[in-house]
Amino acid sequence: MTDAVAEWEQEQKRPEEERISLHFFAEQRNIPYTTLQMHITSNDAKRIKLGSSVGRKPIIGGASAEIIADVLIRKDRANQGVGVRGAIDILEQMHPEFTRTQLDQSFRRTVRPLYSERLTNLVAVQNTTTKRAAITVPQQFRWHKVNMFL
Repeated sequence: MTDAVAEWEQEQKRPEEERISLHFFAEQRNIPYTTLQMHITSNDAKRIKLGSSVGRKPIIGGASAEIIADVLIRKDRANQGVGVRGAIDILEQMHPEFTRTQLDQSFRRTVRPLYSERLTNLVAVQNTTTKRAAITVPQQFRWHKVNMFL
């Protein structure tokens, strides 16, 4: 788009008889006419600045997003995984200037999609099954008591 805008400005410097129309110019470069028109309008207030995008900039920058993704991945590999609340807690320590709601929305909208191939699905952390399957002291006592009479 930057090249097309620069070429159009060069086109405008030519004599009026040699200029091509904006429709034809957009068609030659495979750019929708309305898109090109918004980038080269003569009214500077209405002109879309090159490099800008729709919406606000994310509050979690690239470095913070990478750090939180690495922390979550390492915790998951060490079997100390955290859920979304735990991830928000970590982000809250990194960025105390934002509210939990802002961090939650930013995490869900920027960090998760950016690192979806590396992050597992964040779910509520569950207890391990070893405690449920382990033999307790009262069970051992009953077993010992029963086996004494056999």
